Amino acid sequence: MTGIFDIQQVMPYLYLSAATPVTAANIDRLRIALVINASRDLQAPDHPTVGYLQVKVDDLPYERIDEFFDMVAMRIETTRRQGGKALVHCRAGVSRSASLVIAHLMKYEGMTLSKAYNHVKDRRRWVAPNEGFWKQLIQYERKLYGRTSVNSGDDDAAATPDYCFGRYHTVAPPSESPHRSSINRSTSPTCMLSREAPVLAAYRSSPSIPYSSYNRDLSPIRTGRRMYMRY
Repeated sequence: MTGIFDIQQVMPYLYLSAATPVTAANIDRLRIALVINASRDLQAPDHPTVGYLQVKVDDLPYERIDEFFDMVAMRIETTRRQGGKALVHCRAGVSRSASLVIAHLMKYEGMTLSKAYNHVKDRRRWVAPNEGFWKQLIQYERKLYGRTSVNSGDDDAAATPDYCFGRYHTVAPPSESPHRSSINRSTSPTCMLSREAPVLAAYRSSPSIPYSSYNRDLSPIRTGRRMYMRY
């Protein structure tokens, strides 16, 4: 089974990953023609011939990642038509890069948001666009198709894929309860939504290891009662 720091194939011409595996060896092995980096701070891969595009956006709900949807989707499609493959990554391959891949699938593969999200989630199970990006994906679907395929209720929780697709997780920060079960299933839409679950689940499976060892430079963001990891 592949892990969060591996590369997953989303389509025959499209890959999604965290930053760690974006190496010259993997670019050559997968015959990647274009690398798309969805971050402000990560460096371009050390490769002499691969194409490169940087999308300067942080993983914060108020960032306007939708301003890049059309441009990135077009670059991926142009690469595909030229017989090449694209690799999209951010720091952890969870929110920013996943949002760009989902937008591409909607525009050029004719998928609804619901189908595109689940298609990507099935191939990389850690995918979880943040609340702001999810709202922007919903608006992008409305722009493309004149409607949305997901529950887009007005309350805060409804603006997340976990709520729309019935995946609810209650996760407490490790300082509050480090020995609790990593994920508690709930059907309550008022529960905390666990974008940090991949990191916290690893922490709680070995509570004797410092939480910072799993953080991998993913700094915590607290919004009200919720804690998010900066992916």
